[in-house]
Amino acid sequence: MSLSSLLKQKAIAALTPTGTPAPAAAAPTAAAPAAPVTAPPAAAAPTSKFGLPSLKSVTSDALSTIGGGVIPTGIDSTNNTNIPLGGIYPRVYAPNDPRVTRVNDPSGHIPPQTPDYSIPEDKLRAAIQLDPDWDKYIDLHPVLLVPGTGSYGGSCYHHNFAKLLRNASPRFATFAWLNIPGAMCDKSPINAEYVAYAMHWLWLRTYRGYTGPDINAHQITVIGWSQGNLSIQWAFKYWPHTQNLCKNFVAISADFHGTVLAPPIAAAPAILHQWYLSNFIRTLRNNDGDSAYVPTTSIYSSIYDEVVQPQIGTIASAYLKDKRGVGVLNFDLQERCPLKPAGAPHGHSGVLYNNVAWALTKDAIINGGCAVLGEGRVDLSKEEWHPWAVGLNIVDVAATLALIPVAAVNMIKFLPPALVEPALPPYAAKESATLGPAPALDPQIQAIADANKGKALFSSKPTVDPNVASALEAAGVKT
Repeated sequence: MSLSSLLKQKAIAALTPTGTPAPAAAAPTAAAPAAPVTAPPAAAAPTSKFGLPSLKSVTSDALSTIGGGVIPTGIDSTNNTNIPLGGIYPRVYAPNDPRVTRVNDPSGHIPPQTPDYSIPEDKLRAAIQLDPDWDKYIDLHPVLLVPGTGSYGGSCYHHNFAKLLRNASPRFATFAWLNIPGAMCDKSPINAEYVAYAMHWLWLRTYRGYTGPDINAHQITVIGWSQGNLSIQWAFKYWPHTQNLCKNFVAISADFHGTVLAPPIAAAPAILHQWYLSNFIRTLRNNDGDSAYVPTTSIYSSIYDEVVQPQIGTIASAYLKDKRGVGVLNFDLQERCPLKPAGAPHGHSGVLYNNVAWALTKDAIINGGCAVLGEGRVDLSKEEWHPWAVGLNIVDVAATLALIPVAAVNMIKFLPPALVEPALPPYAAKESATLGPAPALDPQIQAIADANKGKALFSSKPTVDPNVASALEAAGVKT
């Protein structure tokens, strides 16, 4: 049985109710700290309006069961207590950063073309969860972690980037994560509102009156996994002031062009928005939305991503252009690290524990801009030989792999499903209307879609374009 099939079986078993709940086992002494300071007291597991366990209540427990790891109580809270910060809702009225372009408006000074948030501010703010040591390390590099479809930030990153950031010696960053209601399964533009708001709230939360050359001292590094990257890119495009609040962007397993493996059938709204030719994807990529807005490092597994395809060459969904000249590093693990542990069969979630991915991320956080390969920065000849990031263990790897089956269950459980792609919000609908009907898939992309027809969405390995596969095998890269 493949590892993917085993994890799927464990996911179903973990989420199947039993007659009598087993008593909770005591956490080992080496477990991560208990609930972060921003989390509310533990409450009874919530249920959905249909009487099923809510997405929030199952995610952490399922990950603990499937991956064998320990997920602390409360790290997936969508009800965090955070201080109100004025001037950023329902749109930006008085940004402190002097670099933010402002125009006069009857309601105050706002960046041009910034839409109002449609979500109540208390909900936007409550989705932000600070690491317990946020204030202790507030003078270090601030980082925001954004999860992918079917996951919450706490459990998504607990066994990979959060652990690595927390245990770094010397410590170089403080960090927070987003727990978006619905586990990122709701409409993608809605998810992006949480991201845009969090960027600004965290920027203000770390502001210490910096001026002049020090104005960049507290800019945020924003890190996304899977759909989280779409939310970040959408926020940069439609809330342009956020570009000035973030020093750079690290994209893990991104689908900036969606995926041909997401069938355009009845599903969670975010799934339909991530179809390769969806209105959401086409609108995002229009007017150079397929180019970076801030220095961006995009790291992905090309031929082994079981969720996002295509991921090869310049047609890779994770591939970003650099029309604005801000700096982009597109890093295909199999192409750059052939026949090395870092280029092994790491799937969609596996990039989160990949040692080279972590080395590139760390370099970007510390130095700003894109990650840089070479001596004194990221020495690929050393980093590519580790099977997983130094500082993680096999339990972390298993728990990170478990993100995929748990996400799949959360997507299925999300209610109500969308029968067709949800309409875009008014601020994007005008742009979308100019695009006309979706074109036919490029023949190379169609070949990938055809080869994967009838396969489970989360199969152990996707089928890639045979011509591309042959070229890779000729170069010594097994497909």
